[in-house]
Amino acid sequence: MLPLIAPLIAMFAKNGLDLVGEAVLKKGKQWVEDKAGIKLDPDMTNEQIMDLKKWQGDNQADLEKIAQENLTARHQADMSSDSWLSKNVRPLCLLLITLAIVIGIYLPAEYVDSKNYQALTDMGVWVYGYYFVGRSAFDKGNVKLNMGKK
Repeated sequence: MLPLIAPLIAMFAKNGLDLVGEAVLKKGKQWVEDKAGIKLDPDMTNEQIMDLKKWQGDNQADLEKIAQENLTARHQADMSSDSWLSKNVRPLCLLLITLAIVIGIYLPAEYVDSKNYQALTDMGVWVYGYYFVGRSAFDKGNVKLNMGKK
């Protein structure tokens, strides 16, 4: 099933429809088509993409909840695995990115391309934000998502 939706997910990512992609992965393509009223296809027209963006915006809270459920399910699967690597991949990524940034600071300027270093530090911001801010806030219950409740 994944090879059939991989081009679709790539198209979503390219067009800023990440939440729709998460919903397709969690709930299925047919579920999203039924809810959005739009036929999902990798070769969608600009008008269809704009309609899907509008639907994503109108249903953002529900789609974010689905995305969070996906993430939590992946973490639970990783932690229940017998593989040491799957249980430690996030801390290893954090360690390796931190190490690369620190090494990049001390290397002479002629060895480090500024664009590559900027990309590395941007990636570091995302990893640190995810690892320390995002997950710890959700795990400790400090962040409460208002999923359409008023």
